[in-house]
Parts: sequence; C-alpha cells; structure tokens
Amino acid sequence: NGGRSCQQANEENNAWLTPEEEENIVEYCLELAVQGFLLTHRHLKLHVDSILQGQHCKDFLMSGVGVNW
Repeated sequence: NGGRSCQQANEENNAWLTPEEEENIVEYCLELAVQGFLLTHRHLKLHVDSILQGQHCKDFLMSGVGVNW
C-alpha cells in the first residue's frame, strides 16, 4: 500500500544514529576487519555509545544503547 511498516516507523522515530552515522560505523567495522581486527559486540557497543554520548550527552542514557540496538 506504499505506507511504512510499524517497524520502519519505530526505527525512524527512535533512532539515535542517523543513516550516515550508521554507514560510517559499518565502514569503520569493515576497515578494521580488513586489517584483521574484528570488533566484538561489546567493543562495537562501546564505540557506538561513545559517539552518541558525545553528540547527545544530555539525552543519551549513560548505560548506552541497550540490548536490542
């Protein structure tokens, strides 16, 4: 019907990262992988949390992005 799904609407409305930031993070992960450094889920979360805490320091939770980010 051309409309957005509930999941798409939630992702757009609740996203901490912009699509550009998401792409930059993916590129960063790929660059590390090419060099032989694979990020664990924990290290990726720490990287994303540090980006978001720098940009949204007043609004972003100190606990980070959570489990299902």
